[in-house]
Amino acid sequence: MQYKHYLKWKEYPHLDKELRDELENMTEKEITDAFYRNIEFGTAGMRGIMGAGTNRINKYVVAKASEVFANYLLSEFSDAKERGVVIAYDNRQHSKDFTHMSANVLASYGLKVYIFDDLRPTPLLSYAVRELNACAGIVITASHNPKEYNGYKVYDETGCQLVPSKIEKLLSFYGDDEIYKFVEFDRLNENVIILDHVIDEKYFNDVEKIKLNHFKNTKDLTIVFTPQHGTGYQGIKTLLEREGYSLHIVESQAKPDPNFSKTLSPNPEEKRAYKAAIELANKVNADIILCTDPDADRIGVGVKHNDDYIILNGNQTGALLIDYLLSQNKLNDTLASNGIIYNTIVTANSGNLVAKKYNIKTKALLTGFKYIGEQIEQSIKENGDKFLFGYEESYGYLISPICRDKDAIQAAVLISEMALYHKNQGLSLYEALLKLYDEIGYFVEKQVSLVFLGESGLNQMKKIMNYFHEQSLSSIGNLRITSTEDYLKQIKIEDGVTSSLTLPSSDVVKFNLSDGSFIAIRPSGTEPKCKFYYNFVGESFEDASNKIKQCIKEIDDIVNNI
Repeated sequence: MQYKHYLKWKEYPHLDKELRDELENMTEKEITDAFYRNIEFGTAGMRGIMGAGTNRINKYVVAKASEVFANYLLSEFSDAKERGVVIAYDNRQHSKDFTHMSANVLASYGLKVYIFDDLRPTPLLSYAVRELNACAGIVITASHNPKEYNGYKVYDETGCQLVPSKIEKLLSFYGDDEIYKFVEFDRLNENVIILDHVIDEKYFNDVEKIKLNHFKNTKDLTIVFTPQHGTGYQGIKTLLEREGYSLHIVESQAKPDPNFSKTLSPNPEEKRAYKAAIELANKVNADIILCTDPDADRIGVGVKHNDDYIILNGNQTGALLIDYLLSQNKLNDTLASNGIIYNTIVTANSGNLVAKKYNIKTKALLTGFKYIGEQIEQSIKENGDKFLFGYEESYGYLISPICRDKDAIQAAVLISEMALYHKNQGLSLYEALLKLYDEIGYFVEKQVSLVFLGESGLNQMKKIMNYFHEQSLSSIGNLRITSTEDYLKQIKIEDGVTSSLTLPSSDVVKFNLSDGSFIAIRPSGTEPKCKFYYNFVGESFEDASNKIKQCIKEIDDIVNNI
Protein backbone atom coordinates (compact mmCIF):
# COMPACT_ATOMS: atom_id res chain seq x y z
CA MET A 1 0.00 0.00 0.00
CA GLN A 2 2.65 2.49 1.05
CA TYR A 3 4.70 2.76 -2.14
CA LYS A 4 1.69 2.76 -4.46
CA HIS A 5 0.18 5.71 -2.61
CA TYR A 6 3.54 7.45 -2.38
CA LEU A 7 3.89 7.34 -6.18
CA LYS A 8 0.31 8.53 -6.60
CA TRP A 9 1.04 11.58 -4.47
CA LYS A 10 4.26 12.31 -6.38
CA GLU A 11 2.33 12.27 -9.65
CA TYR A 12 -0.42 14.56 -8.37
CA PRO A 13 -0.25 17.72 -10.59
CA HIS A 14 -1.49 20.17 -7.92
CA LEU A 15 0.96 19.13 -5.20
CA ASP A 16 2.72 22.19 -3.81
CA LYS A 17 6.51 22.56 -3.90
CA GLU A 18 7.00 22.20 -0.13
CA LEU A 19 5.30 18.80 0.04
CA ARG A 20 6.77 17.64 -3.28
CA ASP A 21 10.28 18.38 -2.00
CA GLU A 22 9.48 16.48 1.19
CA LEU A 23 8.33 13.46 -0.84
CA GLU A 24 11.46 13.54 -3.00
CA ASN A 25 13.71 13.42 0.06
CA MET A 26 11.89 10.70 2.00
CA THR A 27 13.72 7.55 3.09
CA GLU A 28 12.05 4.14 2.78
CA LYS A 29 11.23 4.22 6.49
CA GLU A 30 9.70 7.70 6.20
CA ILE A 31 7.62 6.62 3.18
CA THR A 32 6.27 3.68 5.15
CA ASP A 33 5.33 5.83 8.14
CA ALA A 34 3.74 8.56 6.00
CA PHE A 35 1.64 6.19 3.87
CA TYR A 36 0.99 2.96 5.80
CA ARG A 37 -2.54 4.12 6.69
CA ASN A 38 -4.99 6.99 6.27
CA ILE A 39 -4.91 9.25 9.31
CA GLU A 40 -7.82 8.27 11.53
CA PHE A 41 -10.53 10.04 13.47
CA GLY A 42 -9.64 9.29 17.10
CA THR A 43 -11.10 10.47 20.44
CA ALA A 44 -10.67 14.09 19.30
CA GLY A 45 -10.98 14.03 15.51
CA MET A 46 -7.98 13.77 13.20
CA ARG A 47 -4.65 14.66 14.73
CA GLY A 48 -1.13 14.02 13.53
CA ILE A 49 2.26 15.31 12.47
CA MET A 50 2.17 17.86 9.64
CA GLY A 51 3.78 16.79 6.39
CA ALA A 52 3.25 14.88 3.14
CA GLY A 53 1.31 11.63 3.09
CA THR A 54 -1.98 9.99 3.99
CA ASN A 55 -0.86 9.52 7.61
CA ARG A 56 -0.05 13.21 7.99
CA ILE A 57 -1.94 16.48 8.40
CA ASN A 58 -1.63 18.62 5.26
CA LYS A 59 -3.90 20.76 3.13
CA TYR A 60 -4.85 17.86 0.86
CA VAL A 61 -5.90 15.63 3.76
CA VAL A 62 -7.75 18.59 5.33
CA ALA A 63 -9.47 19.46 2.04
CA LYS A 64 -10.53 15.85 1.53
CA ALA A 65 -11.91 15.70 5.08
CA SER A 66 -13.86 18.90 4.40
CA GLU A 67 -15.29 17.49 1.17
CA VAL A 68 -16.37 14.37 3.05
CA PHE A 69 -17.85 16.47 5.86
CA ALA A 70 -19.79 18.58 3.33
CA ASN A 71 -21.34 15.50 1.75
CA TYR A 72 -22.16 14.07 5.17
CA LEU A 73 -23.89 17.29 6.28
CA LEU A 74 -25.88 17.60 3.06
CA SER A 75 -27.14 14.05 3.56
CA GLU A 76 -28.06 14.64 7.22
CA PHE A 77 -29.67 18.10 7.08
CA SER A 78 -32.14 19.37 4.50
CA ASP A 79 -31.29 22.93 5.61
CA ALA A 80 -27.51 22.42 5.86
CA LYS A 81 -26.73 25.09 3.26
CA GLU A 82 -28.71 27.76 5.11
CA ARG A 83 -27.57 26.85 8.64
CA GLY A 84 -23.93 26.42 7.70
CA VAL A 85 -20.72 25.47 9.49
CA VAL A 86 -18.58 27.44 11.96
CA ILE A 87 -14.78 27.06 11.83
CA ALA A 88 -12.21 28.15 14.41
CA TYR A 89 -8.45 27.72 14.53
CA ASP A 90 -5.57 27.95 16.99
CA ASN A 91 -2.01 29.30 16.85
CA ARG A 92 -0.33 26.38 15.07
CA GLN A 93 1.56 26.33 11.79
CA HIS A 94 -0.86 26.34 8.84
CA SER A 95 -3.97 26.55 11.08
CA LYS A 96 -5.26 29.67 9.32
CA ASP A 97 -4.46 28.21 5.88
CA PHE A 98 -6.24 24.96 6.75
CA THR A 99 -9.23 27.01 7.96
CA HIS A 100 -9.48 28.94 4.70
CA MET A 101 -9.03 25.72 2.73
CA SER A 102 -11.82 24.02 4.69
CA ALA A 103 -14.09 27.06 4.36
CA ASN A 104 -13.68 27.19 0.59
CA VAL A 105 -14.27 23.47 0.13
CA LEU A 106 -17.45 23.60 2.22
CA ALA A 107 -18.61 26.79 0.48
CA SER A 108 -18.03 25.19 -2.93
CA TYR A 109 -20.80 22.75 -1.95
CA GLY A 110 -23.16 25.66 -1.29
CA LEU A 111 -22.79 25.65 2.48
CA LYS A 112 -22.75 28.92 4.39
CA VAL A 113 -19.49 29.07 6.37
CA TYR A 114 -18.60 31.22 9.37
CA ILE A 115 -14.96 31.76 10.28
CA PHE A 116 -13.53 33.96 13.02
CA ASP A 117 -11.42 37.01 12.21
CA ASP A 118 -8.52 35.55 14.22
CA LEU A 119 -7.63 32.53 16.33
CA ARG A 120 -10.23 31.49 18.94
CA PRO A 121 -10.48 28.91 21.75
CA THR A 122 -12.20 25.58 21.14
CA PRO A 123 -15.02 26.16 23.68
CA LEU A 124 -15.99 29.36 21.87
CA LEU A 125 -16.41 27.35 18.67
CA SER A 126 -18.77 24.98 20.47
CA TYR A 127 -20.70 27.96 21.84
CA ALA A 128 -20.84 29.64 18.41
CA VAL A 129 -22.30 26.55 16.72
CA ARG A 130 -25.16 26.66 19.21
CA GLU A 131 -25.57 30.44 19.16
CA LEU A 132 -25.68 30.64 15.35
CA ASN A 133 -27.85 27.51 15.00
CA ALA A 134 -25.25 26.07 12.63
CA CYS A 135 -25.47 22.42 11.67
CA ALA A 136 -21.80 21.73 12.46
CA GLY A 137 -18.43 23.08 13.49
CA ILE A 138 -14.73 22.48 12.86
CA VAL A 139 -11.68 23.40 14.92
CA ILE A 140 -8.23 23.32 13.36
CA THR A 141 -6.06 22.40 16.34
CA ALA A 142 -3.85 19.74 17.87
CA SER A 143 -4.69 20.87 21.39
CA HIS A 144 -1.72 20.26 23.72
CA ASN A 145 0.42 18.23 21.30
CA PRO A 146 3.94 19.39 20.30
CA LYS A 147 4.47 22.03 17.58
CA GLU A 148 4.91 19.43 14.81
CA TYR A 149 1.23 18.44 15.12
CA ASN A 150 -2.03 19.84 13.85
CA GLY A 151 -5.54 18.45 13.65
CA TYR A 152 -9.14 18.65 12.53
CA LYS A 153 -11.96 18.31 15.09
CA VAL A 154 -15.57 18.07 13.94
CA TYR A 155 -18.66 19.12 15.89
CA ASP A 156 -22.37 18.41 15.51
CA GLU A 157 -25.27 20.87 15.67
CA THR A 158 -25.28 20.81 19.50
CA GLY A 159 -21.64 21.93 19.69
CA CYS A 160 -20.51 18.44 20.70
CA GLN A 161 -17.70 16.53 19.00
CA LEU A 162 -19.03 13.81 16.73
CA VAL A 163 -19.54 10.49 18.53
CA PRO A 164 -18.48 7.22 16.82
CA SER A 165 -21.91 6.46 15.32
CA LYS A 166 -21.83 9.81 13.50
CA ILE A 167 -18.15 9.44 12.58
CA GLU A 168 -18.97 6.07 11.03
CA LYS A 169 -21.58 7.71 8.79
CA LEU A 170 -19.13 10.48 7.90
CA LEU A 171 -16.41 7.99 6.94
CA SER A 172 -18.79 6.26 4.53
CA PHE A 173 -18.44 9.31 2.27
CA TYR A 174 -14.71 8.73 1.74
CA GLY A 175 -14.07 7.33 -1.72
CA ASP A 176 -10.97 5.67 -3.15
CA ASP A 177 -9.22 8.98 -3.82
CA GLU A 178 -7.44 10.19 -0.70
CA ILE A 179 -6.40 13.47 -2.38
CA TYR A 180 -8.95 16.21 -2.93
CA LYS A 181 -8.89 17.29 -6.57
CA PHE A 182 -8.69 21.08 -6.52
CA VAL A 183 -7.02 24.14 -7.95
CA GLU A 184 -5.50 26.50 -5.35
CA PHE A 185 -7.98 29.02 -3.93
CA ASP A 186 -6.68 32.58 -4.16
CA ARG A 187 -9.45 34.13 -2.04
CA LEU A 188 -12.31 33.21 0.26
CA ASN A 189 -15.59 32.11 -1.30
CA GLU A 190 -18.48 34.61 -1.15
CA ASN A 191 -20.40 32.14 1.05
CA VAL A 192 -17.81 32.63 3.82
CA ILE A 193 -18.81 35.06 6.59
CA ILE A 194 -16.19 36.58 8.89
CA LEU A 195 -17.26 36.69 12.55
CA ASP A 196 -16.23 39.63 14.72
CA HIS A 197 -16.14 39.90 18.53
CA VAL A 198 -19.91 40.19 19.06
CA ILE A 199 -20.24 36.46 19.70
CA ASP A 200 -17.22 36.57 22.03
CA GLU A 201 -18.99 39.13 24.20
CA LYS A 202 -22.16 37.01 24.37
CA TYR A 203 -20.02 34.06 25.45
CA PHE A 204 -18.21 36.12 28.11
CA ASN A 205 -21.55 37.29 29.52
CA ASP A 206 -22.83 33.71 29.72
CA VAL A 207 -19.63 32.47 31.35
CA GLU A 208 -19.98 35.15 34.04
CA LYS A 209 -23.30 33.56 35.06
CA ILE A 210 -21.54 30.47 36.47
CA LYS A 211 -20.33 32.43 39.52
CA LEU A 212 -21.62 31.14 42.85
CA ASN A 213 -20.37 33.98 45.06
CA HIS A 214 -19.75 37.68 44.47
CA PHE A 215 -16.78 38.47 46.67
CA LYS A 216 -15.89 42.09 47.35
CA ASN A 217 -12.20 41.33 48.00
CA THR A 218 -11.19 39.77 44.67
CA LYS A 219 -8.06 41.96 44.66
CA ASP A 220 -6.80 39.83 47.58
CA LEU A 221 -6.28 36.83 45.28
CA THR A 222 -3.09 36.99 43.21
CA ILE A 223 -3.15 34.91 40.04
CA VAL A 224 -0.43 34.12 37.50
CA PHE A 225 -1.77 33.04 34.11
CA THR A 226 -0.04 31.57 31.06
CA PRO A 227 -1.91 30.81 27.81
CA GLN A 228 1.12 28.88 26.49
CA HIS A 229 1.23 30.98 23.29
CA GLY A 230 -2.32 29.84 22.50
CA THR A 231 -5.92 31.00 22.31
CA GLY A 232 -6.81 31.38 25.99
CA TYR A 233 -5.22 34.80 26.48
CA GLN A 234 -8.04 37.17 25.59
CA GLY A 235 -10.94 35.34 27.22
CA ILE A 236 -9.31 34.59 30.55
CA LYS A 237 -7.61 37.99 30.78
CA THR A 238 -10.91 39.76 30.07
CA LEU A 239 -12.99 37.79 32.57
CA LEU A 240 -10.51 37.73 35.45
CA GLU A 241 -9.76 41.44 35.07
CA ARG A 242 -13.50 42.19 35.10
CA GLU A 243 -13.72 40.34 38.40
CA GLY A 244 -10.94 42.48 39.82
CA TYR A 245 -8.39 39.80 40.66
CA SER A 246 -4.72 40.73 40.93
CA LEU A 247 -3.78 39.15 37.60
CA HIS A 248 -0.23 38.71 36.32
CA ILE A 249 0.30 37.25 32.85
CA VAL A 250 3.45 35.45 31.71
CA GLU A 251 4.09 37.97 28.93
CA SER A 252 6.74 35.85 27.21
CA GLN A 253 4.04 33.19 26.59
CA ALA A 254 1.13 35.57 25.90
CA LYS A 255 1.71 36.14 22.18
CA PRO A 256 0.44 33.44 19.77
CA ASP A 257 3.42 31.46 18.50
CA PRO A 258 3.21 28.31 16.34
CA ASN A 259 6.63 27.20 17.56
CA PHE A 260 5.85 27.59 21.28
CA SER A 261 9.24 29.30 21.49
CA LYS A 262 9.11 30.46 25.11
CA THR A 263 7.70 27.35 26.78
CA LEU A 264 9.22 23.96 27.49
CA SER A 265 5.85 22.33 26.76
CA PRO A 266 2.37 23.60 25.80
CA ASN A 267 0.76 20.76 27.77
CA PRO A 268 -0.58 21.71 31.24
CA GLU A 269 -0.31 18.05 32.27
CA GLU A 270 3.50 18.40 32.21
CA LYS A 271 5.21 20.17 35.11
CA ARG A 272 7.85 21.71 32.81
CA ALA A 273 5.07 23.77 31.19
CA TYR A 274 4.90 25.81 34.41
CA LYS A 275 8.57 26.85 34.64
CA ALA A 276 8.11 30.49 33.57
CA ALA A 277 4.81 30.78 35.45
CA ILE A 278 6.39 29.55 38.69
CA GLU A 279 9.23 32.06 38.31
CA LEU A 280 6.70 34.88 37.98
CA ALA A 281 4.54 33.46 40.78
CA ASN A 282 7.50 33.54 43.15
CA LYS A 283 8.13 37.19 42.28
CA VAL A 284 4.53 38.32 42.87
CA ASN A 285 3.73 35.82 45.66
CA ALA A 286 0.82 34.38 43.67
CA ASP A 287 -1.86 32.28 45.34
CA ILE A 288 -2.53 30.20 42.23
CA ILE A 289 -1.18 29.61 38.73
CA LEU A 290 -3.52 28.98 35.79
CA CYS A 291 -2.10 27.31 32.67
CA THR A 292 -4.20 26.66 29.57
CA ASP A 293 -3.28 24.54 26.59
CA PRO A 294 -3.11 26.10 23.08
CA ASP A 295 -6.80 25.71 22.20
CA ALA A 296 -7.94 26.57 25.76
CA ASP A 297 -10.07 23.55 26.42
CA ARG A 298 -7.79 22.19 29.20
CA ILE A 299 -6.46 24.01 32.25
CA GLY A 300 -3.86 23.20 34.87
CA VAL A 301 -3.62 24.68 38.35
CA GLY A 302 -0.55 25.46 40.44
CA VAL A 303 -1.04 26.15 44.15
CA LYS A 304 1.26 27.93 46.58
CA HIS A 305 2.14 25.67 49.51
CA ASN A 306 4.79 26.73 52.00
CA ASP A 307 7.60 28.12 49.81
CA ASP A 308 6.83 26.11 46.69
CA TYR A 309 4.13 25.59 44.05
CA ILE A 310 2.36 22.25 43.77
CA ILE A 311 0.76 21.37 40.42
CA LEU A 312 -2.63 19.77 40.99
CA ASN A 313 -3.62 16.96 38.66
CA GLY A 314 -6.98 16.80 36.89
CA ASN A 315 -8.52 14.44 39.43
CA GLN A 316 -7.56 16.72 42.32
CA THR A 317 -8.88 19.87 40.66
CA GLY A 318 -12.05 18.01 39.69
CA ALA A 319 -12.67 16.84 43.27
CA LEU A 320 -12.13 20.36 44.62
CA LEU A 321 -14.50 21.88 42.04
CA ILE A 322 -17.18 19.29 42.82
CA ASP A 323 -16.92 20.03 46.54
CA TYR A 324 -17.10 23.78 45.94
CA LEU A 325 -19.99 23.59 43.46
CA LEU A 326 -22.10 21.27 45.58
CA SER A 327 -21.36 22.90 48.94
CA GLN A 328 -22.21 26.40 47.68
CA ASN A 329 -25.36 25.25 45.90
CA LYS A 330 -26.42 23.43 49.04
CA LEU A 331 -25.73 26.54 51.12
CA ASN A 332 -27.78 28.65 48.69
CA ASP A 333 -30.54 26.01 48.61
CA THR A 334 -30.08 25.66 44.84
CA LEU A 335 -28.71 22.09 44.73
CA ALA A 336 -30.91 20.08 42.37
CA SER A 337 -31.95 16.74 43.87
CA ASN A 338 -31.88 15.22 40.39
CA GLY A 339 -28.41 16.61 39.65
CA ILE A 340 -25.74 14.50 37.98
CA ILE A 341 -21.99 14.74 37.45
CA TYR A 342 -20.32 13.08 34.47
CA ASN A 343 -16.74 11.80 34.36
CA THR A 344 -14.95 8.95 32.60
CA ILE A 345 -13.98 5.35 33.29
CA VAL A 346 -10.34 6.41 33.82
CA THR A 347 -11.16 9.29 36.18
CA ALA A 348 -10.25 8.68 39.85
CA ASN A 349 -12.95 7.72 42.35
CA SER A 350 -12.24 10.79 44.52
CA GLY A 351 -14.84 12.94 42.74
CA ASN A 352 -17.46 10.21 43.08
CA LEU A 353 -16.90 10.08 46.85
CA VAL A 354 -17.19 13.86 47.14
CA ALA A 355 -20.47 13.83 45.19
CA LYS A 356 -21.75 11.02 47.42
CA LYS A 357 -21.38 13.32 50.46
CA TYR A 358 -24.07 15.52 48.91
CA ASN A 359 -26.25 12.63 47.64
CA ILE A 360 -25.47 13.57 44.05
CA LYS A 361 -25.04 10.76 41.56
CA THR A 362 -22.17 10.39 39.13
CA LYS A 363 -21.92 8.55 35.84
CA ALA A 364 -18.70 7.30 34.22
CA LEU A 365 -18.50 7.40 30.42
CA LEU A 366 -15.90 6.41 27.85
CA THR A 367 -12.83 8.61 27.45
CA GLY A 368 -13.50 11.65 25.27
CA PHE A 369 -15.51 14.70 26.25
CA LYS A 370 -17.89 14.09 23.35
CA TYR A 371 -19.58 11.41 25.43
CA ILE A 372 -20.25 13.94 28.19
CA GLY A 373 -21.64 16.39 25.63
CA GLU A 374 -23.84 13.65 24.19
CA GLN A 375 -25.22 12.78 27.64
CA ILE A 376 -26.01 16.42 28.41
CA GLU A 377 -28.04 16.74 25.21
CA GLN A 378 -29.81 13.42 25.72
CA SER A 379 -30.77 14.31 29.29
CA ILE A 380 -32.18 17.69 28.23
CA LYS A 381 -34.27 16.09 25.46
CA GLU A 382 -35.64 13.46 27.83
CA ASN A 383 -36.20 15.96 30.67
CA GLY A 384 -33.90 13.80 32.76
CA ASP A 385 -31.13 14.48 35.27
CA LYS A 386 -29.89 18.06 35.62
CA PHE A 387 -26.29 18.56 34.52
CA LEU A 388 -24.12 19.93 37.34
CA PHE A 389 -20.56 19.30 36.20
CA GLY A 390 -18.50 17.27 33.75
CA TYR A 391 -14.79 16.53 33.89
CA GLU A 392 -11.94 14.26 32.83
CA GLU A 393 -8.71 13.41 34.57
CA SER A 394 -6.89 15.01 31.63
CA TYR A 395 -7.56 18.57 32.88
CA GLY A 396 -10.88 19.13 31.11
CA TYR A 397 -13.89 20.67 32.93
CA LEU A 398 -17.33 21.97 32.01
CA ILE A 399 -19.52 23.89 34.47
CA SER A 400 -22.29 25.32 32.29
CA PRO A 401 -23.71 23.54 29.22
CA ILE A 402 -23.58 26.75 27.16
CA CYS A 403 -21.05 24.73 25.18
CA ARG A 404 -20.63 20.97 24.88
CA ASP A 405 -16.88 20.57 25.14
CA LYS A 406 -14.43 21.08 27.97
CA ASP A 407 -13.90 24.75 28.67
CA ALA A 408 -10.76 26.17 30.28
CA ILE A 409 -12.25 29.67 30.33
CA GLN A 410 -15.26 28.63 32.42
CA ALA A 411 -12.92 26.62 34.63
CA ALA A 412 -10.55 29.58 35.13
CA VAL A 413 -13.42 31.73 36.41
CA LEU A 414 -14.68 29.12 38.90
CA ILE A 415 -11.22 27.96 40.04
CA SER A 416 -10.31 31.57 40.84
CA GLU A 417 -13.53 32.08 42.79
CA MET A 418 -12.98 28.79 44.63
CA ALA A 419 -9.40 29.75 45.52
CA LEU A 420 -10.57 33.06 46.97
CA TYR A 421 -13.33 31.31 48.92
CA HIS A 422 -10.79 29.01 50.58
CA LYS A 423 -8.34 31.88 51.12
CA ASN A 424 -11.09 33.73 52.97
CA GLN A 425 -11.38 30.62 55.17
CA GLY A 426 -7.63 30.73 55.83
CA LEU A 427 -6.78 27.84 53.50
CA SER A 428 -4.77 27.46 50.31
CA LEU A 429 -6.27 25.24 47.61
CA TYR A 430 -3.78 22.53 48.55
CA GLU A 431 -4.80 22.72 52.21
CA ALA A 432 -8.44 22.49 51.11
CA LEU A 433 -7.54 19.35 49.17
CA LEU A 434 -5.86 17.78 52.21
CA LYS A 435 -8.94 18.57 54.28
CA LEU A 436 -11.06 16.82 51.67
CA TYR A 437 -8.75 13.79 51.66
CA ASP A 438 -9.10 13.53 55.44
CA GLU A 439 -12.75 12.70 54.72
CA ILE A 440 -12.56 10.47 51.64
CA GLY A 441 -9.07 8.93 51.72
CA TYR A 442 -5.74 9.96 50.23
CA PHE A 443 -5.63 9.56 46.46
CA VAL A 444 -2.50 9.26 44.35
CA GLU A 445 -2.75 9.02 40.57
CA LYS A 446 -0.09 8.36 37.99
CA GLN A 447 -0.36 8.00 34.24
CA VAL A 448 2.36 6.13 32.37
CA SER A 449 2.45 6.44 28.58
CA LEU A 450 4.49 4.09 26.40
CA VAL A 451 5.25 5.52 22.95
CA PHE A 452 5.03 3.26 19.88
CA LEU A 453 6.11 4.89 16.61
CA GLY A 454 5.30 3.75 13.09
CA GLU A 455 3.67 0.57 11.84
CA SER A 456 5.81 -1.75 13.99
CA GLY A 457 4.97 0.32 17.06
CA LEU A 458 1.26 0.11 16.29
CA ASN A 459 1.53 -3.68 16.03
CA GLN A 460 3.35 -3.90 19.38
CA MET A 461 0.67 -1.75 21.01
CA LYS A 462 -1.99 -4.13 19.67
CA LYS A 463 -0.09 -7.07 21.18
CA ILE A 464 -0.03 -5.39 24.58
CA MET A 465 -3.75 -4.63 24.50
CA ASN A 466 -4.55 -8.17 23.31
CA TYR A 467 -2.60 -9.60 26.24
CA PHE A 468 -4.61 -7.69 28.83
CA HIS A 469 -7.88 -8.49 27.04
CA GLU A 470 -7.13 -12.22 27.02
CA GLN A 471 -5.27 -12.89 30.30
CA SER A 472 -7.20 -13.55 33.51
CA LEU A 473 -5.25 -11.76 36.23
CA SER A 474 -6.28 -12.42 39.83
CA SER A 475 -4.11 -9.88 41.65
CA ILE A 476 -1.72 -6.98 41.11
CA GLY A 477 0.68 -5.68 43.74
CA ASN A 478 -0.67 -7.92 46.51
CA LEU A 479 -4.14 -6.50 45.91
CA ARG A 480 -6.94 -8.77 44.76
CA ILE A 481 -8.66 -7.88 41.50
CA THR A 482 -12.33 -7.74 42.49
CA SER A 483 -13.57 -7.19 38.95
CA THR A 484 -12.29 -6.76 35.41
CA GLU A 485 -14.08 -4.47 32.96
CA ASP A 486 -13.31 -5.23 29.31
CA TYR A 487 -14.88 -2.46 27.29
CA LEU A 488 -13.81 -3.97 23.96
CA LYS A 489 -15.79 -7.12 24.71
CA GLN A 490 -18.37 -5.09 26.68
CA ILE A 491 -18.22 -7.45 29.65
CA LYS A 492 -17.52 -7.24 33.38
CA ILE A 493 -16.16 -10.25 35.25
CA GLU A 494 -16.70 -10.20 39.02
CA ASP A 495 -16.17 -13.25 41.26
CA GLY A 496 -16.26 -15.44 38.19
CA VAL A 497 -19.62 -14.08 37.05
CA THR A 498 -19.80 -12.32 33.68
CA SER A 499 -22.24 -9.45 33.08
CA SER A 500 -22.71 -6.95 30.25
CA LEU A 501 -21.37 -3.40 30.16
CA THR A 502 -23.75 -0.81 28.75
CA LEU A 503 -21.18 1.61 27.32
CA PRO A 504 -20.21 1.35 23.63
CA SER A 505 -17.33 -0.93 22.69
CA SER A 506 -13.89 0.65 23.24
CA ASP A 507 -10.35 -0.69 23.50
CA VAL A 508 -10.02 -0.34 27.29
CA VAL A 509 -9.33 -2.81 30.10
CA LYS A 510 -9.90 -1.80 33.72
CA PHE A 511 -8.90 -3.76 36.83
CA ASN A 512 -10.77 -2.80 40.00
CA LEU A 513 -8.83 -3.67 43.15
CA SER A 514 -9.92 -4.73 46.63
CA ASP A 515 -9.01 -1.43 48.34
CA GLY A 516 -11.01 0.81 45.96
CA SER A 517 -8.06 1.51 43.65
CA PHE A 518 -7.99 0.69 39.94
CA ILE A 519 -5.69 0.32 36.93
CA ALA A 520 -6.91 1.06 33.40
CA ILE A 521 -5.14 0.49 30.09
CA ARG A 522 -6.01 1.97 26.71
CA PRO A 523 -4.32 3.13 23.50
CA SER A 524 -4.39 6.90 22.99
CA GLY A 525 -6.94 8.13 20.48
CA THR A 526 -4.72 11.02 19.35
CA GLU A 527 -1.09 9.90 19.73
CA PRO A 528 0.97 6.70 19.17
CA LYS A 529 0.85 5.82 22.88
CA CYS A 530 -0.45 3.11 25.16
CA LYS A 531 -1.71 4.71 28.37
CA PHE A 532 -1.68 3.09 31.81
CA TYR A 533 -3.80 4.81 34.46
CA TYR A 534 -2.88 4.03 38.07
CA ASN A 535 -5.47 5.41 40.49
CA PHE A 536 -4.82 4.42 44.10
CA VAL A 537 -6.25 5.32 47.49
CA GLY A 538 -4.69 4.84 50.92
CA GLU A 539 -4.67 6.03 54.50
CA SER A 540 -1.93 8.52 53.56
CA PHE A 541 -0.08 9.74 50.47
CA GLU A 542 2.79 7.43 51.42
CA ASP A 543 0.49 4.41 51.68
CA ALA A 544 -1.10 5.05 48.27
CA SER A 545 2.29 5.86 46.66
CA ASN A 546 3.82 2.60 47.87
CA LYS A 547 0.93 0.64 46.35
CA ILE A 548 1.38 2.44 43.02
CA LYS A 549 5.13 1.74 42.88
CA GLN A 550 4.62 -1.97 43.40
CA CYS A 551 1.85 -2.21 40.81
CA ILE A 552 3.79 -0.22 38.19
CA LYS A 553 6.74 -2.58 38.61
CA GLU A 554 4.52 -5.63 38.10
CA ILE A 555 2.81 -4.17 35.02
CA ASP A 556 6.18 -3.08 33.56
CA ASP A 557 7.51 -6.63 33.96
CA ILE A 558 4.46 -7.99 32.12
CA VAL A 559 4.72 -5.46 29.26
CA ASN A 560 8.47 -6.01 28.81
CA ASN A 561 7.85 -9.72 28.29
CA ILE A 562 5.12 -9.36 25.68
